[in-house]
Amino acid sequence: MLAKTAGLDNVSILAPVDMKHPNEYDFKSNDIKKVNDAAMVIYSEYEPFMKQIFESADVPKEDRCMVVTENTLETLRTLISSLTEKMGTTDKTLTQAAELATLKPALIIYNFHFPQGTEIASLANVSVVELRNYPETEEQALVQLIQDNAKKLGLKLPN
Repeated sequence: MLAKTAGLDNVSILAPVDMKHPNEYDFKSNDIKKVNDAAMVIYSEYEPFMKQIFESADVPKEDRCMVVTENTLETLRTLISSLTEKMGTTDKTLTQAAELATLKPALIIYNFHFPQGTEIASLANVSVVELRNYPETEEQALVQLIQDNAKKLGLKLPN
């Protein structure tokens, strides 16, 4: 997600996206070739198998990018800006958001914890609905969270 948001087209993924715990991925020998052939290796701080891959692969430190998977707007902006600068895709990332905005969406629904939709909404000058995965307060229960998200979408739930 981060690489594609940073404008990279040819992205290979080692740990399958449908894994519940990608950090427990048991890498294969052909993964080392993928890593060696990559222009940039993006990995998270909680993927211990990457240490083993780097011991076997020949990837210079400047071609490794460890990301912190903290989904706050500021962290994501900083990280994506860093990736676009390293990979030379600064103009392309802005173009992708602009292209999506030209589709003239009537509304942008985005997840508070993954706020990439805010840029598209800003460019398209449309309303935004912000949904949440996690409670907004310590007191909020899961049922309340679901009810609040439904209310933001204008849905009515049965009592």
